[in-house]
Amino acid sequence: MKALITRTHDFTTWGGTQPTPRLQAGDIVLLHFAPTPAADLRRALDAARAAGRSPRP
Repeated sequence: MKALITRTHDFTTWGGTQPTPRLQAGDIVLLHFAPTPAADLRRALDAARAAGRSPRP
């Protein structure tokens, strides 16, 4: 194994909507193709904007 990457935040809403975290530089966000992918992605992007951040692939 050359690397192990773990998530910092999970924006999926499978078990109910969790409080939106305040993102920081270097955070890793986990998104699934869950029942609500558009809503989960919107929450993640809104949290990034609120923190003055922009997502990178």
